[in-house]
Amino acid sequence: RTLAVPHPHSTTTSLAMFLFFATFVSIIACLEAPLSFSFPSFTEKALASNFSIRNPIETSPYGVLRLTSNNAGGVGAFTGSAWFRKAVLVRGFRTQFTFNLSAAVPAGEHLEGLAFVIQSQADDALGPAKAGLGYGDTVSKKRALHGISNSVAVEFDTHKDEDLGDPNGNHVSVHTNGHSPNSASESSSIASATALPWLYQGVQNFTVEYLPMDESDNDCKAGCLRVTSAAVSGPVLVVRNKRLEDMIDLSDGGTTAWLGFTASTGQSGGQYHDILSWDYEFLGKPTPRNYVLSGSGLRTAIAGTTGFINMQVRDQFRYDYPLPGINVSAVFGPAKAGGDVPPASNISVAYDADGVYLVNYTLCQAGKQQLNLSDDGIPVNISGRAVVVDVAPAALDAASTRFDYGDLNASVTAGETVTVSVVTSDVYGNQQRSGGAKVAFAMQAAGGVSVNATIVDGRDGSYKATFAPTVTANYTFSATINGLPAPAASRTVIVAPAAPAAKATLLNGTGTTDGVAGENSTMVLTLRDTYDNLVPDPDPSTAVTMSMRPASSTPSNSPCDTNVRPSTGGTYLLDYTCTHKGKYLLTASVNAAPIAGSPRTVTIHPGDAVNGSACIVDGSGFAAQYPARLSSTVTLTTVDFYGNTKVDATAGLEKEIALFDHGVTRIPIDVSYGSSGQYSLTFNTTRAHVYIFDVLVYGKNTSDGSHRVTVDHAELDAASSPASPPDSIQTDRRVEFTVTAKDAFRNKIGAGGATVAAGMVDKDDATRRVTVRCTDEGNGDYTCSLKAEHSGTYSLDISLNDEPVEGSPFTVLVEWGGLGNGVVLAIGGSVVGVLLLGVAGFFYLRRKRRAQFYTL
Repeated sequence: RTLAVPHPHSTTTSLAMFLFFATFVSIIACLEAPLSFSFPSFTEKALASNFSIRNPIETSPYGVLRLTSNNAGGVGAFTGSAWFRKAVLVRGFRTQFTFNLSAAVPAGEHLEGLAFVIQSQADDALGPAKAGLGYGDTVSKKRALHGISNSVAVEFDTHKDEDLGDPNGNHVSVHTNGHSPNSASESSSIASATALPWLYQGVQNFTVEYLPMDESDNDCKAGCLRVTSAAVSGPVLVVRNKRLEDMIDLSDGGTTAWLGFTASTGQSGGQYHDILSWDYEFLGKPTPRNYVLSGSGLRTAIAGTTGFINMQVRDQFRYDYPLPGINVSAVFGPAKAGGDVPPASNISVAYDADGVYLVNYTLCQAGKQQLNLSDDGIPVNISGRAVVVDVAPAALDAASTRFDYGDLNASVTAGETVTVSVVTSDVYGNQQRSGGAKVAFAMQAAGGVSVNATIVDGRDGSYKATFAPTVTANYTFSATINGLPAPAASRTVIVAPAAPAAKATLLNGTGTTDGVAGENSTMVLTLRDTYDNLVPDPDPSTAVTMSMRPASSTPSNSPCDTNVRPSTGGTYLLDYTCTHKGKYLLTASVNAAPIAGSPRTVTIHPGDAVNGSACIVDGSGFAAQYPARLSSTVTLTTVDFYGNTKVDATAGLEKEIALFDHGVTRIPIDVSYGSSGQYSLTFNTTRAHVYIFDVLVYGKNTSDGSHRVTVDHAELDAASSPASPPDSIQTDRRVEFTVTAKDAFRNKIGAGGATVAAGMVDKDDATRRVTVRCTDEGNGDYTCSLKAEHSGTYSLDISLNDEPVEGSPFTVLVEWGGLGNGVVLAIGGSVVGVLLLGVAGFFYLRRKRRAQFYTL
């Protein structure tokens, strides 16, 4: 709770100071209103972390909180304020600070002074400059300059302002204007003093102490504010019989305010206003004689219920002490000297909020008992009297009721009459001596079966209930008193069952209607008697049998294995296994008598597992021979391990089906389920090829083995047939190229017979045409030749069966044939050389700066 800042010139290391300030900030963050703080000096970090500074003129010197400069330049009045960032508890506090007023400009003019201010306006409040000292109103010729409202200021004034009525240029005065803006005028002063040392000569040490009440001083019983100086014996001034909450509005329900300093300079001069150190301490202390007790449990309580008492902690000033941390103890004792000590009670003390402690207790014995409350051993009473609680008895308690079970044995037979008696009492053993209680009895079996009771009230606290159970079951006997359960009444009663009856016996399980080939199907047979009661422990001679035979639509050579096994609680496990699909008749019997519903028709379905080697593949995709096509499809019929054709899909089977060519190359396939256990396998057969297809299911070849399929080329497709004409040729030279006939899947058509046509024409001169001759090689290739006489860029058209081949038309560049190298001739003047390029030729003249072409 105490915040302290080390002196900057001490031997504390930088690291220690860093760790200190980190802790300091943490404490501030954790406490809404710290009980104390201490700043022996002011570092930059301490100022930034803990103060709200308004209108700083310059950076404070190291270790100092500077409110203003000395205005040496006379550029206008300066004003400043600095507030401890958290509002603190002010209903009883002491604060000590030192300050230094120095470097007056002009010399001898000490403008203007500073003030210690208590205010609830804002954490960045700031009033007028000059004579206002940063807190108070001053009245100029043009307008009123508003001071800080809801504030009390202790001003240390070093300049006499005639307009404000200052007594001199060295006085201390306490100013307040209530809820309105404060004023520096002496008309707002409630106490002042001039008998004090010069405030501007050296370091000054002042203490401001506020006590909401001081019983040692008759003039301060309603509040005192004292200002003392280390340089003066006795108080400098005292404000008597005034409380802060009567002068200004305080924050947080009238408990806190902001503390800080303001200062100002004159218009054309001033002085440094430096705060050198500052300590604060909240003076309120928990005082048990002032504590206030209240609550519903302060005078009376009911046995077994919780009593509530609120204890409001107050300090020596009779104010609510708003912080936790006191040591409260609470214990019950006899209300009279020599009285019986009450039995142990549950009692707890917990802090709530705003100084309130919650005392909760539970007493079990009726009568008057004394609550002893103390704080660190100091008694807490009600106006000096002990706290006595009168505990009333509780009401009737069902849990404490006594029962006599009489003829109610652990096991009875159906129809037997049972009688139960009860005597009522409260939870603490106090007997109820009159009747009229609402007593209810019940015998309840699982599933809601119950037996009604006849109840007789004896009018003396006793009751009788009579039962006659007729249904065989396990019953729970219970009772309620006035609607509350009586645990002591709980008891289990067994009514023995009759012998099992076949017509009431039940057979359950999916195996009663459906089964799967090769899988074991299980059913549960439950024995019941003629009253439809479960027979949990049948006689060992009880015989349960079953049979399973093919129906008329199922081959008679399709046997099934059956088995009957006794289980527990009157149940039997019946199971069977059949390997052939079809319909069967199921009959179950008890002691040779068929049970209800026998015989039952059971459908046996194919097995879930697929036998890959038994599956069958068929379809046009495996025809002996057909032309290339984009997709071929075959059908896979699935078969289980017992030779039953499946009728439904098999989960995950699509991923287990594969198609191979020659047992090596895996062919991509698309697998989709159709119906009746059949899957469609779609694959690509665009390549002309002799395939040896194998279908594998779970890695095993299907029953039909390999399929030889010859895929021929499809019809000729000119757009897929390539040609290889040259990109460029020379004049008067014959060149050859090839055209290959292919189908749409680029399979070569091995036989000839196609009609090939080709022609080439100059793109710039349509009269220049070149004849192209093509020869059928008989193997799908066509050899074409051409020779051009004129140079230029030509368009070559090639077609198969009157359709353009792939890439047609082609562009062919025809260049002049002849010499490949020129002769460089030297020519005088500006011509550099001539290059002879051909017979028709042209020469090239190179000038000094440009090149041109000339026709020869």
